[in-house]
Amino acid sequence: MSRIDLAVDVRGIYDGFKGGIGEYTQEVLTRMSSSKEYTLHPVISGKRAKIQSRKSIAGLKPYHLDVPNKVLNTSLILRKKPYLDQMITPPVQGMYMPNLNITSLSSDIPLVLTVHDLSFEIFPEVFSRKMQLWHRLINPQKLLQRAQGIIADSESTAQDIVDIYNIARDKIHIAHPGVDAIYYPQMMSEKRKTELRDKYNLPKKFFLYLGTVEPRKNIRSLVRAFESIASDFSDTDLVIAGKTGWLAEQSTQEIRSSAYRDRIHRIGFVDAIDKPDLYRLAHIFVYPSYYEGFGFPPIEAMACGIPTITSHTSSLPEVVEESAWKVSPYDSDELAWSMKEMMQNNDIYNKYARKGPIRAKKFTWEETIQKIDAVFHRCFL
Repeated sequence: MSRIDLAVDVRGIYDGFKGGIGEYTQEVLTRMSSSKEYTLHPVISGKRAKIQSRKSIAGLKPYHLDVPNKVLNTSLILRKKPYLDQMITPPVQGMYMPNLNITSLSSDIPLVLTVHDLSFEIFPEVFSRKMQLWHRLINPQKLLQRAQGIIADSESTAQDIVDIYNIARDKIHIAHPGVDAIYYPQMMSEKRKTELRDKYNLPKKFFLYLGTVEPRKNIRSLVRAFESIASDFSDTDLVIAGKTGWLAEQSTQEIRSSAYRDRIHRIGFVDAIDKPDLYRLAHIFVYPSYYEGFGFPPIEAMACGIPTITSHTSSLPEVVEESAWKVSPYDSDELAWSMKEMMQNNDIYNKYARKGPIRAKKFTWEETIQKIDAVFHRCFL
């Protein structure tokens, strides 16, 4: 059987692979590249001098469109050209987009894309004007209509696609992302614990949030919930980990004005190699996000055996089921109560510590790739 040459549009995520979408793309390409049916060509653009030192993607040599990103995107928006597939040598037989992006393709080139979430449609107010404009320029509805196959991270995201864009449900395929085995419970040496505490200046005992600091993640409610129980648990601080995203000023101000600001620790971006052990050092993981297309952090924390509190909205109930404590992200008092109960009740604490890894093992990258491969077979072969 001859191999199918597929272009993979990684223009928007090649720079450093930060965040869940970058990790998803790296994981999918790493595993798909071993298939005997496809030859993958990751496509990037921009000034060569700025990207030549970056690592390859999944061991694959990227195909470089030697055009500045702004010039290329302006042309794609105004002229609907050049067709990206026609810029690649050798010719490709299909395009896979692991995330939404501005594009233009020949009419006979099949397209498959992954949609992680539609937060920009459901909560536009938490995005900067620049990001709102960017998503309008992408024109997701037209892109989804153009696609031969759509991969959604969850049933929740699939339903959002149907409801918002009126896309036929049978065109959408669910492929939950997997949880890497590095997150499952394992012992940490005292040396490793000390090393991590020193590196990130961590307190001895703490609630943990890990994710981008942006309005959708609901950091302000987390800070308020912590404030209401902080005096009851004087030995337990709050650690907020993750890079600063757009419109983070409100969250930052909430922390600065808190009476307990000395016990709220912003530690910034966490290296991927440190994430599993950071979860393991936490006493309780709290993730009160308003909306997620899948939600990697809660299921990663659960895999580590850390009792987890998260929201009962969007995809999160689908992902965690009854293996995490679910609350309303709109009620900081309910969040505070759940944090307090989990701290005080050993039965509750141990129940979620035990159930988390069992639930997390339902999500494997092997199954994810099988489902993506089935979509590729349907659309490209």
